[in-house]
Amino acid sequence: MGAPRAPYGQNRQRTASNRILESHRKQSSNGLQHKVLFSPDGATAYVNHIRSATLDIIDVKSQKVVDQISGLADTFSSDTMMNASGTSIWVAHKLVGKTSVLDLEQRSVVTVLNTGAETNHPNIAIVNNITYGWVTVASLNETKVYRQDSPSSVPVLVTAVRMSCIEPRGIWPSSDNTQIYVLNEHSDTVDVIDTSN
Repeated sequence: MGAPRAPYGQNRQRTASNRILESHRKQSSNGLQHKVLFSPDGATAYVNHIRSATLDIIDVKSQKVVDQISGLADTFSSDTMMNASGTSIWVAHKLVGKTSVLDLEQRSVVTVLNTGAETNHPNIAIVNNITYGWVTVASLNETKVYRQDSPSSVPVLVTAVRMSCIEPRGIWPSSDNTQIYVLNEHSDTVDVIDTSN
C-alpha cells in the first residue's frame, strides 16, 4: 500500500522502504515544467518548460519564482545542462534543432545556436581551463563541440565528432573531463571521446 502521489510536483522518497515521505505540488509560472537544475550552493533552482520559451529561476528556500529568462529558441526544451560554476545553462530544443545559451549572471539569453535537427542533450566540460559545450545531434549522428570563453560570450563551433552508431542522445563527461561518454540511442552503444584531441 503506497502513499498517494501528486500528478506532478516534488516527491521525497525513502529508498529502503520506497515510501513517499512528503509530496508538494508546485507550479512554476508557465506550467508543464520539464527539468530542474540547482545552483552549486543549492539555493537556486532553474526550471525549463515544454510549452513556454522561458526558464524560471526559483528561490529554493521560499519555493517562489523570483525571476524568469525569456526569449529561448522554442517553447519545447528537451534537456538542459549547467556549467560547474553555475554561471551558464545550455538549453536544447529538439523540435527546432537549436540550443539556447544562457548567462545566469546577467539572467539573459547570450545566443541561439543552430545545432541541427533532433538536437538532443547538451553538456559542458572544462579542458585545459577552457569551457566547451557538447551537444548531441541525432539526425546528423554527430556531437558538436563549441568553445565558450565566458558565460556572456557567444560559443564558437570547434568541431563535430561523428558517432560510430545511430542517433547520439545522452552525454556526460568523466569526473576529470578527460573523456565524454555519448549514448547512441538506437544502437544501444556508448562512444567515448578523448577530450585531449
